[in-house]
Amino acid sequence: MLDREGEIGTLAIGARADLVVLAADPLQDLAVLADPARQMPLVVQGGAIVRDGHRTG
Repeated sequence: MLDREGEIGTLAIGARADLVVLAADPLQDLAVLADPARQMPLVVQGGAIVRDGHRTG
């Protein structure tokens, strides 16, 4: 795929990833997507953390 096998389309060390962690199952309750501040504790874009709701500081 686009000459990027092993880099995209997989969850592996060294692969780039976009990942959204949700506090609930959106297939059971779409409302979880309406409140990202409370319901999306972690967002990773291009392999970098762009939102970490669990981080304190």
